[in-house]
Amino acid sequence: MHNENKQYNLGKDWNLNGVIDTHIHGGPDIKPRLVDDEEIAIAAREAGMEAILIKNNDVSTARSTYFVNKHVSGIKIFGGIALNWSVGGINPKAVKATLELGGKEVWMPTFDAQNHANFFGLTGYPVVGSNEKKPGLAIKQRDIPKEPGISILKNNELIGEVKEIVNMVREYNAIIGTGHLSKKEIGILIQYIKGIGGVKVFITHPLYMVPNLDPHFVKELVGDGVYAELCAINFFPTKGDKTIEEEVKMIKTVGPENCIISSDSGSRDVPISPKALRIFAEWLFKEGISRDELYLMMAKNPKKVLDL
Repeated sequence: MHNENKQYNLGKDWNLNGVIDTHIHGGPDIKPRLVDDEEIAIAAREAGMEAILIKNNDVSTARSTYFVNKHVSGIKIFGGIALNWSVGGINPKAVKATLELGGKEVWMPTFDAQNHANFFGLTGYPVVGSNEKKPGLAIKQRDIPKEPGISILKNNELIGEVKEIVNMVREYNAIIGTGHLSKKEIGILIQYIKGIGGVKVFITHPLYMVPNLDPHFVKELVGDGVYAELCAINFFPTKGDKTIEEEVKMIKTVGPENCIISSDSGSRDVPISPKALRIFAEWLFKEGISRDELYLMMAKNPKKVLDL
């Protein structure tokens, strides 16, 4: 069952104090956004949240979040970089610059990933849905020349630049996000990461259409700093195709100790981060996820990963 604008009472004493949202999109952006980065930070602070991590699919957010931190006190704001064509794809130099500026997460390719292109029919910004695989949903693209998709593999092995980036992320104590990679790419990437040790990973929205991972596959990957990042947006009917029961199955299969709950909010048809998180939490609670488990996934786990 999708969200129908109903909420299930967690109790008036349950709030977002100490909660951290590790996946938010804000403006300015190529794609229209609900609010800008500063407005998100203010809303999160007013809700009692401890920190947020702002993502952009086209540019690094490490520099812009510096200024948001200066203007909005009482909350920590972090940034990162997504390795799409606008930053040169798998570009160690762009990653180095972001990490030097304090960036906390490096996402593997998202909208320009080969897996994304395979599913949606081309690279770029689908607003919702896919091609013939989801005939009831539409595609809207950026009006720019389309590029070939980016893969992190060559001959079924990680390319050298990816290994360089992973080691750089370990050096700076940051996080690797798996972006819109394929199941195969994610498996090989995490196998390499666990082989060298000491690298934190978020398996980005595993239930979203890309990558659309099975809970039992994810269970094999988590642990040793690897977390499944479940995003509220996948549960909203305008953005995802998953039910709350599927989200709960993922949590119970991999274990809440191995999960992060974030919003992936920012689209104009999805509520702002604090509200999206609250709605998602209410529905998870209704389906049997306890208050303690929610707090673990929304506050304790991300706090540990971000060393707060």
